[in-house]
Amino acid sequence: MSVFLGLCGHNVFVEHARWANPDGFFDLRRENGEFVVWLGRLNIIYTPARWAPPARPGRSRGLADAGPHPP
Repeated sequence: MSVFLGLCGHNVFVEHARWANPDGFFDLRRENGEFVVWLGRLNIIYTPARWAPPARPGRSRGLADAGPHPP
C-alpha cells in the first residue's frame, strides 16, 4: 500500500513495503536531495519544494527530451 501527498510543492511518499527486509528498524538517508526514512517496512520519502531530478550532461530537464524522437 502506498500514499502520495503533495502540499505547496512539498511531496511525501509513504509505502508499506512487504518486500523489504525488516532487520534494520531505522535508517535515514539523503539521496539526490530527497530524504528517505525506513522504519521497519515503512518507507517515507520527502521531496523538498525546489527539488528537481539531476540533469544528465548535455540534456534538458523538460518532457520534450523524455525519449527517442520519431524519425
